[in-house]
Amino acid sequence: MNESVYSEDAISVLRDAFRNKIAHMAHPNYVFVERGRGVRRNTWRIGQDTMSEHFQILEDRNLVTTQPRPWEVSFTHRFPISIRVFRDDLVKSMKKYISELEGSSEKQENFAQ
Repeated sequence: MNESVYSEDAISVLRDAFRNKIAHMAHPNYVFVERGRGVRRNTWRIGQDTMSEHFQILEDRNLVTTQPRPWEVSFTHRFPISIRVFRDDLVKSMKKYISELEGSSEKQENFAQ
């Protein structure tokens, strides 16, 4: 995974916004409130045309108007996700992890637990 793209802040947003929702078969919220470093109301956008902004947390005060609710929701930050970049980074990370796993009996033992 390209560490220069995935700052600690971006990884935190990814984990908090998507991990629990996806793991438990729900749709991530269109806007979620993050309270760790002040209050940010984050939104996200997945697409193919966001490669140059992939996983940058951008200040952008606006409204989400397309969601399954009949009212608008305000946000203060957005983070675009490029499907292509994210997929490529995940594949690279998995290959690296498998290689490291195959070469380390300690990691294999941890993996088996």
